[in-house]
Amino acid sequence: MTRTKIRLDTMSDVNKFISTMSSLNEKVWLEDGEGCRVSATSLLGAVYSLEWDNIYCYCEKDIGGHLMPWAI
Repeated sequence: MTRTKIRLDTMSDVNKFISTMSSLNEKVWLEDGEGCRVSATSLLGAVYSLEWDNIYCYCEKDIGGHLMPWAI
């Protein structure tokens, strides 16, 4: 499983991120590093993650190339 720290600052970031993750046909999650996990393809989940201090993106496969615009 790959873990990448990302940054989502605006609703535009969130919308582009969700669109990209939805196109992958992979299970992708966002996690705060303290156990709270939401689907990376969920608008509500991604908006919720804007409140977290740290956002990590998890996937079974390496999707690092797709995360470049948001990777820290």
